[in-house]
Amino acid sequence: MKKIFFLTIGILTFSIFNCATARVVSSKPGEGGTVALTSGFLKADEAKAEANNFMATNCGSKQVKILQEGEVVVGTTTNVNQNTNVNAQRNNTSFTKTNTNVSIASTQTSNTRNVTEWQIEYACQ
Repeated sequence: MKKIFFLTIGILTFSIFNCATARVVSSKPGEGGTVALTSGFLKADEAKAEANNFMATNCGSKQVKILQEGEVVVGTTTNVNQNTNVNAQRNNTSFTKTNTNVSIASTQTSNTRNVTEWQIEYACQ
């Protein structure tokens, strides 16, 4: 039981304090492109250095010029919650037939939010 507890704590800790990384979104060799930085608490400086390396490698002997950078919407995520309550009541007396009343109440809520990432658009000059 203790092993499962510590394993669960370890997984949760890793997911909360995940590492930041960089990836190439698009590039035109020697002309420029876009690099994305994933969010994370650990190694944010290393992710920025990795992005700079991607840009410098693409530009070769040319200089890298940052055209713009910022948060970009890359999708959406929707969470749906549904709650259903069923209530059954039975009336059975010696003078009446069995009678069952059933009521069903259902509610549904949804929440949609944007998924974003930090992107750097650059050109080679």
